[in-house]
Amino acid sequence: MKVGVLTIHRAVNDGSVLQACATVELLQQLLPEASVEIVDYRPPRLESFERRRLIRRALRPYPTGHLAKRRELLSLPHKRSRISRPIGGTAAASVVDAIRRGGYDAVVVGSDTVWQVRRDDLVVPPAPNAYFLPGLPGVAKVGFAISADTSQPDALADQAVAGPLAAAAADFDLLTFRDQTTAGVFDRLGVAAERRAFLPDPVALVDVSVISRLAGGLRVDAGGDAERIPQAAVAIGSSRMSQNVAGQLRRRGYRVTQLMASGGGATPRRLADRLEALARTDVLVTDRFHSTLLA
Repeated sequence: MKVGVLTIHRAVNDGSVLQACATVELLQQLLPEASVEIVDYRPPRLESFERRRLIRRALRPYPTGHLAKRRELLSLPHKRSRISRPIGGTAAASVVDAIRRGGYDAVVVGSDTVWQVRRDDLVVPPAPNAYFLPGLPGVAKVGFAISADTSQPDALADQAVAGPLAAAAADFDLLTFRDQTTAGVFDRLGVAAERRAFLPDPVALVDVSVISRLAGGLRVDAGGDAERIPQAAVAIGSSRMSQNVAGQLRRRGYRVTQLMASGGGATPRRLADRLEALARTDVLVTDRFHSTLLA
């Protein structure tokens, strides 16, 4: 049995890489005899977005090590998973046709925000896109902890968008979702209750140390010294808020690690170092979904 995993695996983002690796890990545990691989779909918008971000950060007066982070995160799925040949393009039909030629018995879509429906999405093609797998007869299609978080209600209210999405959703053999927002989107698309189920994000369901070992391994030894300096980590998308929070924590006696470039200054370059910082942390302040899960 050959299973393809179609997800957002090339964003330079810890959460995206963790969920991709965790999805493959969980499927391999559930289907030990199957050949599981990531479908290497590279949406042009996402590729362009990440290149622009790389250039912007390289031009900063104080580079944040984004190139090293990019190189590591894009290589991590290859260390644990089989990867298909790269697939590009925006047109859903041509991408799905390339997936069909991969000879999969089943295609698992997700997890991550693969079903986000927005008019202004700068990362993935406008819905209905390839992540909805329109067509693909004779292949089992499973939505795996899918998220449609931050979808725009007005985009879903457009029947020219909602109609094809509802038809695509009806063609899935099983749909599982990870958050309440997505349950509401399923309601809008007419997905019956018996055809869907809640499934936590796979990062919450596997031993993350497996992924950590791929990234270089944890070296956590908190020690028993009662006088040690309390540790705090900050992972907030807003630069201003991140630096404000970090300042308040330092005034309260915490040693602060900024886990995102938005915090200013150097951040741990390796994923293993960022996971290690979380493991040592007494206080985490975050607005990030996967940082919350890891905590």
